[in-house]
Amino acid sequence: MKNLLILFLLAALYSSAFTQNFEAELSGEGIRFPHLSSADRDQLNPIAGQCIFNTDEHAFECYFHANVGWVTLQSLLSDADRNTIAGTGAGGRISSGENNTYLGYGAVGAKNGNNNVFVGHNAGEEITTGNSNVYIGADSGSDADGDYNVFIGFQAGGNFNTSNKLVIETNPPSNSQNNHSGPLIFGDFLENYVTINNTLNVSEVLRLEPLQTEPSCDASSVGSIYMNAMDDKLKLCTLAGWKSIALE
Repeated sequence: MKNLLILFLLAALYSSAFTQNFEAELSGEGIRFPHLSSADRDQLNPIAGQCIFNTDEHAFECYFHANVGWVTLQSLLSDADRNTIAGTGAGGRISSGENNTYLGYGAVGAKNGNNNVFVGHNAGEEITTGNSNVYIGADSGSDADGDYNVFIGFQAGGNFNTSNKLVIETNPPSNSQNNHSGPLIFGDFLENYVTINNTLNVSEVLRLEPLQTEPSCDASSVGSIYMNAMDDKLKLCTLAGWKSIALE
């Protein structure tokens, strides 16, 4: 990657000085590349190897090709390897990490981490560290450090700093994702449960696996139902304990 950067810098001396009417300045004190805002940069018709200094991001950026877009100097110089990056600004804060996928404009993703997937505008934008996460959707997991999370939907899991969680939601209300009662679908991979925070419609058959052992029934479990394999009855958890549900 660092050898590629050297080639980019050489190509940039030509491309920045002789295209788009933005000149690179070369003097005894160094090289000054064109200073452009993100909006001005997006008006360019860049060629591979063209480099600028982005005044909005305060970052040096080089253009790869149409399928990748602009990539920051930091990502080119990082210790990261075997990552897939596509989209202007994608993977822009990578410092170290392997086997990550960053797809979408501003899909910045984790600064440090491995085996992550970030898809969508600003997905994982402010994450410092994280491993084995899947964030899909614009602004999904935008400020959510943690491991083994799956966030799907617009702004899903926004600032949810945790691990082993499933969040499926779109455009959630403020602070609705800090507990299981917020998103439409919330799950915990470690505890092996899923919560659906609305009506569940089953078009055909809902089957309960019969249990040989009676589960716990406390105040937090009131309303739970299970099928008792010993007496072949449905049981309802109440404040008084498990009660059989009369079906006839």
